[in-house]
Amino acid sequence: MVDGRARYVFAVIIAKQLYGGLGQNPFNPAMIGYVVLLISFPVQDDQLVTAT
Repeated sequence: MVDGRARYVFAVIIAKQLYGGLGQNPFNPAMIGYVVLLISFPVQDDQLVTAT
């Protein structure tokens, strides 16, 4: 499974800071981090445990 910290770091650096800073981002940073890691590591991130 992909480390969740990588998702957080990417979301903060790319989605927040490069797209205008705090409160000015056009996209949800959490979703951008998730999508980037899902595209980068599809097999590892697809094996997440789901609730039953």
